[in-house]
Amino acid sequence: MRKQILVALASLMMISSAVPTYAAVIEAGSGKSTEQTTTTSTSTKSQQEINEAVKQKFNGDPNINWIIDPTKSSAELRAQYGTDEWARAEGVEQARRWAEENKGDIASIADEKACYEAVANKVAEYFAPDMQGLPVNMAYQINAKKADVYGYTFVGKALCDAVGIQAQISSGIAINGYNQSYKVLKVTLNGNTYYSDLCDYDLNHRSMYAESLPYEYTEDNAVDNLVDAMVGNSISMSDDRIKSFNAPEGTSVLRKGGVDYYISEADAKTFNETTDDSVIYSIFDKYGIPYTK
Repeated sequence: MRKQILVALASLMMISSAVPTYAAVIEAGSGKSTEQTTTTSTSTKSQQEINEAVKQKFNGDPNINWIIDPTKSSAELRAQYGTDEWARAEGVEQARRWAEENKGDIASIADEKACYEAVANKVAEYFAPDMQGLPVNMAYQINAKKADVYGYTFVGKALCDAVGIQAQISSGIAINGYNQSYKVLKVTLNGNTYYSDLCDYDLNHRSMYAESLPYEYTEDNAVDNLVDAMVGNSISMSDDRIKSFNAPEGTSVLRKGGVDYYISEADAKTFNETTDDSVIYSIFDKYGIPYTK
């Protein structure tokens, strides 16, 4: 699964993607489009108030259940979460909350290798891999059930912590087709240390863990603390991107008359490519989209 890539068209505007991670947003008739261990917050604000505060302060998606009150001072954040960056703390808490909700009875598995295999499979079962530029903050990736290597690694680390598996986050450079900064897990199982790229495991069905990674990787450092390793400090998303991000998998969004309609990606492709008005009208008819000839 890969990220939607937004592109502008002519009189029938389409914000589309070559791949189905984000739903495409098509602007029909307007000729324009704008891309626009668990710790819980002690805030006295309601969930709705926190969500609205995140929207107001950071332009974050108000449909996600954010955890930390974004109006907390830097001093409050550092005292409670170990960082004065709200988005970093939020990403950590999102990963930890997910781990607590999904750990089940994994901790009861005595053998560490078998326990970690259960961790890896739980993460792989939950996420679909996306290497084309998802918002890195864990709130978005967990909500969408789509993750890049950072998402797999951070959530995997949080789940390891929750079930008692010794794990570090290793940061370095990977020569694996991306040639970029990379983060993977470094786990100790039954006294032996292994590297584990859960995204690669899920995406390419290669080793769950091994003494070395199946591609060239240069490690710069490894840290125990999820807060120190966390990235994804920008959560701002335009309203259009929020809509496309939350759209059902395999769909695109056709916007007509200020109303959004979900259509299949196949129909979105047809809509994008056709110059035949009758084909456009047939798509409108199929999805009950009102129009005037």
